[in-house]
Amino acid sequence: MISASKVGHRIGAAYLVGFLLWSGTACGTAATPATVSVEIIPSTATGTTLPPPTPDPRAQAAVVQAQTNFDKGSYNKALTELNNAIELDPHYALAYDNRGVTYSMLQDYNKALADYKSAIQLDPHLADAYGNRGTTYLKMQDYAKAVADYTSAIQLDPSEAIIYYNRGLAYAKQGEFATAIHDYTQAISLNPQYADAFDDRGVAYARQQNYTAAITDFNQAVTLKPDFVLAYRNRAIAYAERHDYTTALKDFTHIIELQPNTVSFYFDRAKAYQGRQDYAAERSDLEKVIALSQDPHLTKDAQDHLAAIKGR
Repeated sequence: MISASKVGHRIGAAYLVGFLLWSGTACGTAATPATVSVEIIPSTATGTTLPPPTPDPRAQAAVVQAQTNFDKGSYNKALTELNNAIELDPHYALAYDNRGVTYSMLQDYNKALADYKSAIQLDPHLADAYGNRGTTYLKMQDYAKAVADYTSAIQLDPSEAIIYYNRGLAYAKQGEFATAIHDYTQAISLNPQYADAFDDRGVAYARQQNYTAAITDFNQAVTLKPDFVLAYRNRAIAYAERHDYTTALKDFTHIIELQPNTVSFYFDRAKAYQGRQDYAAERSDLEKVIALSQDPHLTKDAQDHLAAIKGR
């Protein structure tokens, strides 16, 4: 069994904006989609009554090559290798699981789900297949099914921080912030360097209007990952919610220094200037948004805000 070839995937940290004044939209509108990154998760499921048969060595070699292609972002090449592995060994559960992940990365979710189902049928104790299917459901915004699969994965293997983290995201998407915080905390206990878990726990605390706890977590996130733009932005929003606009402006200015071409950051900073009643600085940032933005909604928001402060 070549556990090192296991392909897993995770959902990245969520923006805190979308419910606060910084989104430029009404409360309750669609949140910014989570980014997706890739992480290898070893296959560690244990306890099968009848172990799955030893895979064909040629199929194992194909899965190893698929991993190499996957890591390079060559998903179609990975898919070819995994098709070959399954043709060589139709009972190779890990190959189906990995192909499911590859289909998921290609956004072919129905084929991904079919492959996870095959992997689980072949090896009901393959925790990663449940976890990966949960992540595909999470990407499909089917949060209840995501939670169910992550729970199954945790029951089979409670040692993976990433599964608690992803289940926390699914709970948060359903508005169950206390439960999400519990899962993020468990993820952090398993991996104290998990910057994304600190950031998303901070988001959940902020959703509960516990901005002190939120800022503490955002502080830890940026300590662990000093270029973590999202966490700086979330911390700025939390400070602004406490009407500490001066400190919020420091964070907004910092993320503009890190990503000067992200036009929406200037809009965020303009809102903080508005809170401090620094209308000249607000006007400057809004004019920059109008000049640079290619997003008609963002441009319209900036124009509306600029009109609102006319004469001030």
